[in-house]
Amino acid sequence: MNLSSTSLRSFIAVVAAVGLLGTGLAGCGGGGGDSQDVSRKMNMVTVNWIEGMAFTYV
Repeated sequence: MNLSSTSLRSFIAVVAAVGLLGTGLAGCGGGGGDSQDVSRKMNMVTVNWIEGMAFTYV
């Protein structure tokens, strides 16, 4: 193996690791704004069991 190819592979590995780390940190970034506890209402929709079975086999 050539020294330059090993060096290039190491460089590519470091760039990929930094890119993945940066993407992960950007995805975990806060929304900023106020830090108030905001409660939201969520509506759940359920399907009848028989209709769900029929839809599964369609």
